[in-house]
Amino acid sequence: MPDATLLLAFDPGLPDAGAALYRSTVLVRAAWVRVPAPAAGASGRVDALVALLDALEREMGLQDAGPMPAVVLAEWPQILRPERAKAKFGRYIDQQPLLELAGTSAALLDRAASWGARCERYTPDVWKGTVKKAQHQRNGLAMLSPEEREHLPRGPKTRRYLSDPLDAALLGLWYLQEKTRARQPRYYNRPAEFVGLVEET
Repeated sequence: MPDATLLLAFDPGLPDAGAALYRSTVLVRAAWVRVPAPAAGASGRVDALVALLDALEREMGLQDAGPMPAVVLAEWPQILRPERAKAKFGRYIDQQPLLELAGTSAALLDRAASWGARCERYTPDVWKGTVKKAQHQRNGLAMLSPEEREHLPRGPKTRRYLSDPLDAALLGLWYLQEKTRARQPRYYNRPAEFVGLVEET
């Protein structure tokens, strides 16, 4: 039976991805997982994806026969028709990587559904809006408590916050603040204090 106090948020990617776990609206865990690059051949990406999701479950403590999240969120890429993409970006863009991101999100959501979780997906324009990525991340860091920020992985040398788990944490934060209103927005710091503290992707 899924635990109604647990929410898992996922920022997709392959061979690496980010995840964040909230308990009763508080961030309690975040992780960045990476697996070897997919091997060549038809099954290479599938094998890498399964390995990624297995690693994600281990890192998030979801393989110990304990409670599973009742809600699982995943970012879903916004895939546009070629003519709309050209109108938006001024050029045609290769959307194959976005299709692969969608596949990674779909695989996680399918796995979460097998736990009995309610699964939801959101495109970046829905949960991030039009705010530029760096500013959005600084704003989000300022709205996480100092204790919550301790759970966010950092680069071993740079000590900068890793972007993927941070985005997963901010997706979860947005959901709790804007979709369910279970958590009231609050700034613990000024966003400007986090300039240069997130790794660029």
